[in-house]
Amino acid sequence: MQWQSPGQVWAFRVERNGDRWATLDKDREVESALYLREWRTQLTYRVHQGGQSWPTIALGIGASLATRVQYKDLNTGTEDLSLGDALLASLRLDW
Repeated sequence: MQWQSPGQVWAFRVERNGDRWATLDKDREVESALYLREWRTQLTYRVHQGGQSWPTIALGIGASLATRVQYKDLNTGTEDLSLGDALLASLRLDW
């Protein structure tokens, strides 16, 4: 979900991120999968609208919430680990 103010000076975004990677243990010749899931939210403010040789500058603050990693281990079974929450800051330059 994303919202932008008129003139696109402010923007707010909430999204669910995640991906899956195949893993291979060469010693045991076993394939498995690793999953990463998180909720991410961010508020950005465009400080400067770019010009001919100057970039657009946007500052942001946000959070990564409920970040989890899940994988299968032959010895312990399925591991579902919480990586916790984190605050984020960003500086974006767009030409």
